[in-house]
Amino acid sequence: MYDGIKKAMGPTKKWRVSLKSATGENIQDKGKQMDRCVEHYSKVYSRQNTVTEAALNTVDGFPVETELDEKPTMEELKKVIESLSTGKAPGKDGIPPEVINCGINVLLEHLHDLLCQCWDEGAVPQDMRDPNIVTLYKNKGDRSDCNNYRGISLLSVVGKVFACVILNRLQKLADSLPRVTVRVPSREIHNRHGFLLKAAAREMQRTAQAAIPCLHRPDQSF
Repeated sequence: MYDGIKKAMGPTKKWRVSLKSATGENIQDKGKQMDRCVEHYSKVYSRQNTVTEAALNTVDGFPVETELDEKPTMEELKKVIESLSTGKAPGKDGIPPEVINCGINVLLEHLHDLLCQCWDEGAVPQDMRDPNIVTLYKNKGDRSDCNNYRGISLLSVVGKVFACVILNRLQKLADSLPRVTVRVPSREIHNRHGFLLKAAAREMQRTAQAAIPCLHRPDQSF
């Protein structure tokens, strides 16, 4: 199908333009353009979010949920794999969701063993954490300005599967907590518990920071 579309539409048009540095100077060298992109996204994703001690003190404490420490089960992993969306771009490892979904009968036990090993060690392989960041032009504004490109993170599907297993557990915990309202300028956020907001913000920040050294830009992006 895709071969037919490519023949009908003709060859892909590749854009090769210069980028502007932070001070407005033109950059022609491809390597230096990559460095400029890293600099740009480092600035975008390194914003610090802070929560005051007074705000944390208003949150009631809850008993320790020891069941969260239990290893993920085969059923939990299978449920996430079966819910994978198809047609999504793969991450750094090049494994699309269709491969994992269609090969679930063969891969399930091996993936479960890997997940349990990561659980015991308290860490996951770096390749499952590092995304490729593809820059897409917004079709408006100066092409040489990094602000006119949108960074899309392509994450490892296996890594996302493991993250969803943990997310499902946290969601069950969140659903059991009383609702609270967090007020921020111009809007109100209704959520289950304040500490979940803080934990989510920290995790998002760590993920963004881990993505910066793994920046990848195909030629057709610029």
